[in-house]
Formats: sequence, C-alpha cells, structure tokens
Amino acid sequence: MSISKEQWADIESKLSGLYGTVKLMLEGRTLTLEKRLITENQLAIVVFIDGSIKPTSGWIDSKHYDPFVALVWRKRSKALYSAARVKKAEKELGKRAAKRWMPDLHKKLEYYEAFFPTFASLKRVLAKQKDLQMFVEPTDAEAEPCQPAKD
Repeated sequence: MSISKEQWADIESKLSGLYGTVKLMLEGRTLTLEKRLITENQLAIVVFIDGSIKPTSGWIDSKHYDPFVALVWRKRSKALYSAARVKKAEKELGKRAAKRWMPDLHKKLEYYEAFFPTFASLKRVLAKQKDLQMFVEPTDAEAEPCQPAKD
C-alpha cells in the first residue's frame, strides 16, 4: 500500500510551514519527517529513522552503515580533491605521473545525509517505496495496559 495523492498533499501542507512533523512507516520502521533548522538560517526536512539520526549509518564505507538509509535519505557525493587541485597536480606532474602518484585523484566519496532542502526532493526519494504508509498512533484500547510498580 503506497501513499495516495491526497496524503502527499497533506504531508506537504504539514511540512510547508516553519515547523511540522509527519510520521510514516516503511518495512516496519518508523520514519519521522520534521522541518528543522539544520544550520543558522537554513531550514530543511530531516528524516529520523526510529526516532534518531546516526550520521555514520549514511557512510557507505563505514562499519556502522545501514542499507535502509539508501531508501529514505538523500544521496550525496564529494570529490576527494577539488577541481583546482586536480588541475594543478596534472599540470605539475603530467597526467600519467599524477595518476601513478595519486591513484585516488578522480575518486568521489558517496554518502547519504538525513535532510532534504525541499519537499519535492524528499517526495522523489520516498515515492519510489511502494510499501510506504502513514503511521497510525495506537488507540488507548490497542495500547498495552499500564502495570502498577511492584515494591
């Protein structure tokens, strides 16, 4: 069961203001979407998995990498060396020597980050998940009864 157009519109309206929160379910895990400040004067939609963010789970080469983040977080990449540094190395050493002495000269690191700058980018990632559904809070009848503390 996927999310309908009306539900997407509802999610967008909840996240369109300064702050908002929406809960979703995917593969038995709870996703909490919150509009938050990520840096000074920059708002973004942050995706919490089971109520927390573990940045190391977004690094593909990390031992803490969680493949689930690839389904719900934003994919990013960054070059090991800036374009100016690559150009300078190739000019000073020559292309062959630069490749020999700096084998990672053109390598890029790929990672996932937990925030999206716009709702459209968030929707593009989450719309691919067919079993994504709205989170339904359990009612009082479904909730476990409170047990008195034993002394």
